[in-house]
Amino acid sequence: MEDLNGWIVYSFGSIDVLWRTFNAISMICASDSTYFTSVSKFALTIGGLWAACRSIFKGNIGIFATQWFFPTFFLFVFMFVPKTTVWLKDEVANQQYKVDNIPAGIAIITSVSTSLSHALAERIETYFRTADPVNPASDFSPGQSSIMFGAKAIGKIKEIQIQNPNTLNNTKEFLRQCF
Repeated sequence: MEDLNGWIVYSFGSIDVLWRTFNAISMICASDSTYFTSVSKFALTIGGLWAACRSIFKGNIGIFATQWFFPTFFLFVFMFVPKTTVWLKDEVANQQYKVDNIPAGIAIITSVSTSLSHALAERIETYFRTADPVNPASDFSPGQSSIMFGAKAIGKIKEIQIQNPNTLNNTKEFLRQCF
């Protein structure tokens, strides 16, 4: 594995969707992208016209600067202008992808939120893992349980084939009543 310099965004499966999403953001927000420049100019023009009309009709020109211009300017400058690298790390498939040119605001928010959920999943797996059925008093080795035990177990359910017709019908009826 490479050295993960940048922000880490954890995924618990379906990393391809996350990778496509961040690649789209990267293409739009690349420094040489004409699309982002024209979209940002259009958005700032529409927002500026709306704020100007609002301040004129309220008779308060100061509202234009304090409630629109400065907040928008600082949000844009600090959240969308600086670019950073994001590492997408899938805990199920044990894969990672690097995506460059992601706005720092998006990278920080997604990294912090997924890191919190990753840490929470680790804590839950630490305290609520299943015991070894052969030797319940034994200490757990790191290989026996991981933060992805639940996701891997759900993934294995797809491979189950019920051979007994009565059990199959009972299971189908049970699931039909549940959902």
